[in-house]
Amino acid sequence: MILSGSDRRYDNQDDAALRLFKTICMYQGYPLYITTIAGFSAEAWDLINDRKMIIDVNDTDLDLTPPHIGYISPFANKGSVYPIKPPLRKQRQGIDVSNLSFFAPHSHDFQHLVPDLSVVKSVQAAIVRNRGEHPVNPVSRQVDEIRVSSQPSFSRPISSDMALTKTKDKSVLLLWHKNYPLGYYIPNECRWILPESRMTETRHEHLQNILKKETRNHEVQSHP
Repeated sequence: MILSGSDRRYDNQDDAALRLFKTICMYQGYPLYITTIAGFSAEAWDLINDRKMIIDVNDTDLDLTPPHIGYISPFANKGSVYPIKPPLRKQRQGIDVSNLSFFAPHSHDFQHLVPDLSVVKSVQAAIVRNRGEHPVNPVSRQVDEIRVSSQPSFSRPISSDMALTKTKDKSVLLLWHKNYPLGYYIPNECRWILPESRMTETRHEHLQNILKKETRNHEVQSHP
């Protein structure tokens, strides 16, 4: 939601504090974490660049539409997780990190994360990544990170919405789309094995867009 003209988002200071405190909102196209509300002024942090700003909660450049997040990696040695927004919105606006659920593909289950600054910073970084400023590393680099990890289960994203995880067979990785398993990847052969029932047109196009950026040729096999 973006204001225009003489519109005002908040006429009540308490309402502004209730809806914006400790949320991530977009300001001039960049994600900021709002830590303090005083009157109609908000103290907002860009944690990636350690930069603080004071903004007006009724500023027309403040956009409360929740941006897409995708996979985040708040802890380097614990693998990546996929934040999922609840189906029902609370009174908060923007992204309320404390209200997110985090799916960990390496454990095939949801993981409890304390919404501290490391998690908030990872969410900010993911939003910036989705804007194309900090792209995800190539598939080969992510595979290397999975292989060298000492963790029995570990995951790394190959895009904002796709990730690879270890399996019991060291030569095979499991491909995930958000919180849904899609198929398998054999790194030594650059071969993807994907059931047709799970590969929708959107998912197939998403994977092909990832592979276009790879320097090696990849084979995608589908089966009934």
